[in-house]
Amino acid sequence: MNMRDKCYELCRKLASDFDGWEFQGGKFVCKKYKPFVLGLEIFAKVAMSHVRFQAIEWVKVSPLVKPIRALFPEYQVPCHFTRQPKNVDGSRFSGVYTEISLAAPVIESFVRIALPNAESRYCLDSIDEFVDKFPEDNPFNFIGIQGVHYCLLRMFVGDFDYIKKCYEEAVAGNKDFRLDELRQIAQRMEDMEFREQFAK
Repeated sequence: MNMRDKCYELCRKLASDFDGWEFQGGKFVCKKYKPFVLGLEIFAKVAMSHVRFQAIEWVKVSPLVKPIRALFPEYQVPCHFTRQPKNVDGSRFSGVYTEISLAAPVIESFVRIALPNAESRYCLDSIDEFVDKFPEDNPFNFIGIQGVHYCLLRMFVGDFDYIKKCYEEAVAGNKDFRLDELRQIAQRMEDMEFREQFAK
């Protein structure tokens, strides 16, 4: 059995120890919190002879898939919010291994902490709760394309004021916010607000 198969076999066994988690397509996935999907990827490269580690934790919010595809078809982004989880000591999860005997304890130690942390980090009771209690300690969540996704999430729950503030920041020249994308969201938001007022 080559290094890739050995690592994947270990990960499948580890996933079975956690309720709702599976190891599929080279990543850990949890689908029990509908409409959310949690994921953890730990392999930057998996070859027959060696593996290289890099951890990415992600959350996909299923109701955002269609609006993102409709508004921004050029962005093939399957996961809406990501971060790099760290080891217990705060160091990055990294390294290159050619022997399963050396890689296995590193994988197991990290995964047994990272999977429960991924579940407890977000409030997954509902989309409103997810938005209201969204963790603010990840600088990547509110800028760039993830910031665009977060604005769509806010629009989904009717929080138009947040989007207006981001759009105003973008117009004022704040490069953390993507002006072109936020302009499209703002236009869609105006249509939604008009329809809501007309319906009253």
